[in-house]
Amino acid sequence: MKYAIISAVKPLLFSLGLGIAFSGSANEGTAALQDLLNKIKADSVTESRENRAREARFLEDKNAQQRLLAEARAELKAQERLSDQLLKQSDTNEKTLKETQNTLDLRSGELKELFGVVRQFAGDNKGIFEASMVTAQFPERTAFMTEMAESKKLPTTGKFVQFWHEILREMVETGRVVEMPATVVYGEGDEAQKNIIRVGSFNAISEGKYLTYSPAVGKFQELSRQPESSILSAVAELEQSQSGYTPFYVDPSRGQILSLLVQSPSISERIDQGGVVGYVILGLGALGVLIALACYLNLVRIGAGVRKQ
Repeated sequence: MKYAIISAVKPLLFSLGLGIAFSGSANEGTAALQDLLNKIKADSVTESRENRAREARFLEDKNAQQRLLAEARAELKAQERLSDQLLKQSDTNEKTLKETQNTLDLRSGELKELFGVVRQFAGDNKGIFEASMVTAQFPERTAFMTEMAESKKLPTTGKFVQFWHEILREMVETGRVVEMPATVVYGEGDEAQKNIIRVGSFNAISEGKYLTYSPAVGKFQELSRQPESSILSAVAELEQSQSGYTPFYVDPSRGQILSLLVQSPSISERIDQGGVVGYVILGLGALGVLIALACYLNLVRIGAGVRKQ
């Protein structure tokens, strides 16, 4: 086999770093070189096309990056302007907050003073409310007055309004005559639910008898000893009346005088308390009265005889 090397393409092949050995005739070697050259041209064209496409993509990416950069810069400027506005607004809000806080401290101080007065007033009225028979009709107000008197924090406006309403209601109910249901204790401790008549916060009556209010149990008690019949007749008239004015004996001490009436013994009870000594004293007293009467009659007789002479 003969080997032939085309001297004309040697420099090109060596410049490409290729070592090609041709076999066969010179025509075959020339055809092979032509194919190689065509392939190189085709590859060059393809590579050039790919490079241009790559450059186009790079340029497109560059333009996109520039747009994004411009948008980012514009957004940065907008945020900087917004930041300046927010800083100014923050300064304004801080000044307003300080002014509002000063006003709040001033008014809170006034409210705390008011709350101290309310607590003291609530403590004073708590005992009055507990002893008042009006509480039997409105038992929930005792818990509210206790809360106001013992509260450690500033109450709401609604609490203040309710406190004023409770004080006002006590004043109003003191001047009213109301029929209401209540538990009455009578006899040896028996209880019954009855309709009673409350005369203000002074007296309560039921079935023609006076009642007293016991704050300890929140119930009414029937007096074991009632006043004289002339007073009880006024009680019966009040229970039977439907309108207008009716005379009634009111205990202004809110039951204290009636309670003392129970403790005050009657004449027969006082005599019984004296025992034998009491009976002897009464006997001697009666004998003394008889002797005095006899002496008086004798003196009258003697006086009449003297006047006759």
